[in-house]
Amino acid sequence: QMGIIEAFGRLLAESGFAALSWREVVMLIVSCVLLYLASQFDCPVAVCGDFNSDMTSAVYDKMTGKLSDSRTDAASRDSYPTFNRFGEGMGTVLDYIFFSKGTEIISYRVSTALYGGKVYPSDHNAITAEFRLK
Repeated sequence: QMGIIEAFGRLLAESGFAALSWREVVMLIVSCVLLYLASQFDCPVAVCGDFNSDMTSAVYDKMTGKLSDSRTDAASRDSYPTFNRFGEGMGTVLDYIFFSKGTEIISYRVSTALYGGKVYPSDHNAITAEFRLK
């Protein structure tokens, strides 16, 4: 079984470290730790949050190498961006709900609801997913 230090070393070696920004390196380290922790459970696992990485990033590639993306795999899904820039300019997807085998994704939603009368109470929209355990 690979230890966290060895996993980190392999991650850097495989990821083209020199071409990445410091933010991407930090998120790759976090992704590596999350994947390691998820691998320690003998049950379905969901890993979610603001990864500050779009779907073309090394972070996304690393996460989807081991886990599935609820946004792309759900039969019923929204296509709204999760990062909304407070309505200034084009949004993008930076937030994800990844899940492991043994789980079926039913739906994925991005909330664009008003909160306290504000259209953008945060620069990120809330995301939800509905799963069924197999």
